[in-house]
Amino acid sequence: MMTVAIVVILICTIAIWWCSEQLAEGTDTLGRVYQIPAGVRGATLDAVASSFPEFCAVVFALIAGQFDAGVGVVAGSALFNILVIPAVVGLSVGGIEVRSSVIKRDGLLYVLVVAAFILALYFGPAGEEPGTRMMSAWTGITAILVYCAYVGLLVFQARSNQKQVESESAASELDKEDEESQSEEDSIPKSIGRIVLGMIGVGIACHFLVHYGLELVHLWGFSAAVAGVTILAAATSLPDTLLSVFAARRGDSDGAIANAFASNTFDILICLGLPIVVMGGLAMNWAEGWSILICLLLSTLISIFFMITDWKITRTEAFVMLFLYIAFCVSIFLGWL
Repeated sequence: MMTVAIVVILICTIAIWWCSEQLAEGTDTLGRVYQIPAGVRGATLDAVASSFPEFCAVVFALIAGQFDAGVGVVAGSALFNILVIPAVVGLSVGGIEVRSSVIKRDGLLYVLVVAAFILALYFGPAGEEPGTRMMSAWTGITAILVYCAYVGLLVFQARSNQKQVESESAASELDKEDEESQSEEDSIPKSIGRIVLGMIGVGIACHFLVHYGLELVHLWGFSAAVAGVTILAAATSLPDTLLSVFAARRGDSDGAIANAFASNTFDILICLGLPIVVMGGLAMNWAEGWSILICLLLSTLISIFFMITDWKITRTEAFVMLFLYIAFCVSIFLGWL
């Protein structure tokens, strides 16, 4: 039975990768056709495409009565995105240069979101089960409103920047995008088909991934939260890693950093906030999860520290980030966290 579970998990991971790529290509085309600014597109369409596996995993974990596994998916995926993706991208292209605007806006917001989530959980009322804390529906509503405000800020900045574009190079680039969007209008039905196919495929794959992931850790004697923060998180985050590496080799390594922050922010505010609102509040295992959340916050701060030193991630720093993630996973399975 263990062998079957491992094989199914591997198949689901590959399926999520392929379907996520279809979803991402579809949303990217629609964003260009309708001339949505890059920053707004990254925080909305791109974030939905890259975070949809995590959202599906949270939903199916909730259906299975294991919401702690869903929280683990979000926390584990966030750790994976903030440590592994920049590290792998940096090693594949020999280092990443990071724009200060990415850290000042997306990075700072993400740190505040993680800190606020920890505080909201810590000060939340005790749940019925020992060691649990309640996240009220108002907490979820607040999370969704914060994300809407974030998107609004991106729209405002995009419009302001567009008005300030004066150089010929910038103008020619805009003209080029306009031409590309015109040539892509004919592919709108195909893009919508890709989006639908991708979402259905990701949903089906995540259903089996959650089922067999929980079954596997149960056979190993671990909790649902461990399944979420390790197996499920890695399986749903692997597509982001591969897509980021491909983008870096095309010269867009900085985009991997921006996407990591934006996706993580979407995961916490929407992938957790929306189910909390729909269910009218949910209980989370604070006793088991607080150490994981603290590791997430510390890892984020360490990653940002690496990024702001000379505004790049060196190969040495990339190896350190990989080591931190491996150490985290080992600590989880050894019961140290």
